[in-house]
Amino acid sequence: MTVEIHPKLLAEFNAMLPLQHMQARVLDYDGRRMRIAAPLAPNLNDKGTAFGGSMASLMTIGGWLLVSQNLMDDTCHPDVFVTESSSHFSRIVTTDMIATVWLAANSFESLALQMHRRGKVRVRTEAKIEGADGITGAVMSAVYAAIIK
Repeated sequence: MTVEIHPKLLAEFNAMLPLQHMQARVLDYDGRRMRIAAPLAPNLNDKGTAFGGSMASLMTIGGWLLVSQNLMDDTCHPDVFVTESSSHFSRIVTTDMIATVWLAANSFESLALQMHRRGKVRVRTEAKIEGADGITGAVMSAVYAAIIK
């Protein structure tokens, strides 16, 4: 099942200059997991492999988009920002990259209720980068804060 991303969020995503250079694009979103892709060519390091900063950026922005999408509604467009993250790079990626991001625990429904009651919430996500071969090259755990404007 594919769920449409809120047009305002998609416009923000597409306007981010680093992502334009990285040629990042949303592949799909099923309501629980977000997948973002980027080609290898604009994300090469000096060794001819995927740049670690590009991989970390894809996972970080994927988390931002996932959290924003799930906590946004008709009356609320919270400010969402990453407050902490931990990455582990386990394999060299030599192909186009796909970042998959998902909620680590809880449900977005319970988090949205908490945010509306308290005006803020902390959300933990997990993410991974896979090459076109399906092998995981990096993983990330992150915490995002969402605050009602």
